[in-house]
Amino acid sequence: MKMPAFRRLVFLLPICLLTACASIPRVDRSLSSPDQSSRVKYLVLHYTVTDTPRSIHIFTGHSQGQASIHYLLTDAEQPVIHGIVDESRAAYHAGSDSGWKNDRQLNLTSIGIEIVNAGWVDGPNGRTWAPFPEKQIDTLIPLVKDIMARHHIAPEHVLGHSDIAPQRKQDPGALFLEAPCGGRPGAVAGRSRRGKPTHSIRGRTARPCLVPAQIGAAWLRRPAGR
Repeated sequence: MKMPAFRRLVFLLPICLLTACASIPRVDRSLSSPDQSSRVKYLVLHYTVTDTPRSIHIFTGHSQGQASIHYLLTDAEQPVIHGIVDESRAAYHAGSDSGWKNDRQLNLTSIGIEIVNAGWVDGPNGRTWAPFPEKQIDTLIPLVKDIMARHHIAPEHVLGHSDIAPQRKQDPGALFLEAPCGGRPGAVAGRSRRGKPTHSIRGRTARPCLVPAQIGAAWLRRPAGR
């Protein structure tokens, strides 16, 4: 007598499951080697040029182009850090034309952080940049320090998108270099035309501000908000 289709399915399902399990080899992970390192060499900072809902829409794969990020920092009253792409995987944030020194295609060797910020607009009085709220910067600092520590990222390898793709990018922008430092006047830092970091101080401050292309060791020793 012919077996009904449903009974055949019930009969075959355990066999299929057993076959699938048998095809996955068992891997013993008890051994390791000291001769290895993180794939991550750089930390790249961006601004989104849009608001939080649109940023989430873009970086969770709902836009037309390929765009993703490891972390998205919102501009809410209490900023939220969204972890979107795992650090062990490459996110599409730097661009295929990105480069720093002798390295190219930095998507493969970097972690990216997008900071929700409107960017800039050109008006009759020139270009106006959107400011970064103090709480947003103070939320960013521990994240940057943690990533640097875990992946042993050199301070000079913390970069802005404009550093690695200067022909097409301006982020994280001019005001990022002058982000609030505990509500006090802060350090202004940038690059000379030869690529060397330059610094100047206006007023007094308890800590320098975050600099895309250069975070000094003294800055790293200071906790956020102080």
